[in-house]
Amino acid sequence: MINLLANLIKDHQTYEGKNNQVFDASRLILKNSKKAISLTHNQKPRQARKRLRENQELLNKIINITQENPRLRYEGFCNEALEEYVEAELYCNYIENGELEIPRKLLDFLRGNPEILIGGLADLTGELNRRAVRLASLKKLDQLQDFHEISEQIINALLELNLRGSDRHKFDQAKHNLKNLEKMLYELRLRQTDREIAGLK
Repeated sequence: MINLLANLIKDHQTYEGKNNQVFDASRLILKNSKKAISLTHNQKPRQARKRLRENQELLNKIINITQENPRLRYEGFCNEALEEYVEAELYCNYIENGELEIPRKLLDFLRGNPEILIGGLADLTGELNRRAVRLASLKKLDQLQDFHEISEQIINALLELNLRGSDRHKFDQAKHNLKNLEKMLYELRLRQTDREIAGLK
């Protein structure tokens, strides 16, 4: 009985120590991801990419720890950070090169936990919506159309899934973002048509 209790205490202390390490790494990933998104909105891609490179190093640390403690990869704080990381990679890569990409190591780590990818994709539509507001003021119709098309592709892909709970809530938010983009496109096209008509008079 004494050995059983001693082993329990030892195992718990070991787990808590690893838990704290994953928590610290997750907190930094969350911070870097939010900053990378903000920097990309502010036209500072190099600084954003630097934050994402730091995230790759932090992810390596989490991977190493969770190989011995797989349960830690499903902790709420870790999932929250990784979802933000997915969103940041998707957004920064899309703005830079027009592709929806995330690092292979991150994708492999998320296998078996699709909710994180679902959340990241859904949240991406929100960032595109935010950027679209500025583009609409600059009358960037072509870029707005691109944002609408990729958001629509995301929505159509998520429609194929039987989403429940928080995933369904994320999906509903993404649909709302798509409607906002449609409204912005409509209004911008309408103003453009009005200007063209006025120019003919």
